Amino acid sequence: MPINSLPLLNRVAIITGGRRGIGKSIALAMANAGADIAVCDYVNEQGDLDAVGAEVRQLGRKAYTGIADVSKKSDVDAFVGNVVKHLGSVDILVNNAVNGGGNLLQITEAEWQASTDVNLKGPILFCQAVSKVMIPQKRGVILSIASIEGFIRNPYPRQSTAYGVHKAGIIMLTKGLAWDLAPHNIRVVAIAPGLVETELTRYLWSNPEIVKVLSAAAPLGRMAKPNEIADVAVFLASDAASYITGQTMIVDGGVVT
Repeated sequence: MPINSLPLLNRVAIITGGRRGIGKSIALAMANAGADIAVCDYVNEQGDLDAVGAEVRQLGRKAYTGIADVSKKSDVDAFVGNVVKHLGSVDILVNNAVNGGGNLLQITEAEWQASTDVNLKGPILFCQAVSKVMIPQKRGVILSIASIEGFIRNPYPRQSTAYGVHKAGIIMLTKGLAWDLAPHNIRVVAIAPGLVETELTRYLWSNPEIVKVLSAAAPLGRMAKPNEIADVAVFLASDAASYITGQTMIVDGGVVT
């Protein structure tokens, strides 16, 4: 069977935390694959959120952007409602918004709460909101960005992190919701990247010592580019992955083997 050159044609995708990095790359890749795109973030710093919308439109697709705090149900429900109003439906959700969190022995209570609110509460709120749209239409894909830290402790450097705990939670959220939503023809999947070259991780990949650790840890000996995660996201959201649900695909250059 020939590969569809526009595997997401006329579908509507929401990407949280999509103004830069992996989220932006996924938004543009899905637009290139034929989807209309809705992107939210907690700020519109220097108009970067608007710029993503403009790039989507330049690709010939519709775009809707808005500021939303993923940890607030009122923001989430309002954003999803506006997406349906402006773009007509929700076919794909990408839970990408992130708050790093720190070392488990050093993180403060306030830091833990802030990180948990974004990394775990936010995805749950968005899953609940989009499910109300997807269930009646009997179709949908929920894709969350996890991390290899959901499987192993942080190798860059070697330490336990709140981020790792939360990403392990995303992996289990994916497994659980896959069962809950399968009767409604809704698939639930996740991607667990290794280290990706984004502004958020610049402090790691700009450090020669960290690069040495990475080269030793990954068989491919390098970090991922954001588009390498985005390409996997397009595949998992497409009908080419129609028999995949409840799974987390590791995309890390071979670190977790």
